[in-house]
Amino acid sequence: MRELGTISHDTALDLWDLCDINPAKVHVTVPRAAKLRRAVPVAYRVHVRDLKPDDVAHHEGIPVVTVRRAILDGIETNVDPHLIEQAIDNSRTRGLLSKSDLADLIDPHSSRRAER
Repeated sequence: MRELGTISHDTALDLWDLCDINPAKVHVTVPRAAKLRRAVPVAYRVHVRDLKPDDVAHHEGIPVVTVRRAILDGIETNVDPHLIEQAIDNSRTRGLLSKSDLADLIDPHSSRRAER
């Protein structure tokens, strides 16, 4: 079965229990080639991005972006900086990110942080 949507952004931050975010909608990322044939229910926020295979993990069988991608998504969509700091700190404490990923997320001039 083909996976179309991947839990992402605020919802992924919440699913990974990285910060005290309380998403108002379920955030899902779909590939650019996705053809949405129905109106998106108001409870969902659809983002369009071709995710790399290493940006997707599974949580209890559900496709969800990785911790690193969830934090990058939060940075890109202007999640409160306090929540981003909390997510990074919790990821560090729980060993969920590599040292290079942590450095990239913390360094505001990192080229990978601006990755789209």
